[in-house]
Amino acid sequence: NNMPATMSLATAEKIVDFIFARTPENETIHIGYFGGEPLLAFEEVKGITRTIESHPQFDPARVELAIVTNGTLFSDAIVRFVSDHGIRFGISCDGPAHVHDRFRKTRDGSGSAWLVDRTIRLALASLDTVLVNAVYRPETLPSLPETVDYLSELGVRHIYLNADYSAAWSSDDLAAIPDCYRQVADRYVRYYLAGEPRFISLIDSKITVILREG
Repeated sequence: NNMPATMSLATAEKIVDFIFARTPENETIHIGYFGGEPLLAFEEVKGITRTIESHPQFDPARVELAIVTNGTLFSDAIVRFVSDHGIRFGISCDGPAHVHDRFRKTRDGSGSAWLVDRTIRLALASLDTVLVNAVYRPETLPSLPETVDYLSELGVRHIYLNADYSAAWSSDDLAAIPDCYRQVADRYVRYYLAGEPRFISLIDSKITVILREG
């Protein structure tokens, strides 16, 4: 059966029970909706959220919910739901159109960058925090600094940069990484000096390791 499947609420309830039963009491519980495209199953996401919040062990100070969308769907109903339930909202955007559209197309084969750009702008105007996840591959690695510029100019303050580890990275691609990362780091420093810091996962995660003496 090649038909796409949607998780039943009964299955979700078992997973939620498992999560609460197995997570040590002193640990924060992170539950994320991602896909595929979770907003295609928006009603199911709402139902699962209600299941989580009605669980006897639910504690809003301990449970963090997040949703990661491809940015092609957005509405006032989504804004209300995300805001009302304190859900962290993430959007996947690999960069400006000439970068993003190389590997993220709509069903008819056209680029999706214009939709994602619109969603980022609307989300920034209506939500307290918007996270953007940019995936880079060998083909788009040289554009990574430009992607940081693009997202920053849109107003994004939480930028996650993640490599596509399944891509075919050559030795030449790997050799190009240090200079590319340095250009990202230069921007990171410049933002701080200007009094407008951005969280950039590539940098901040390493700073955290150093501060923990790793």
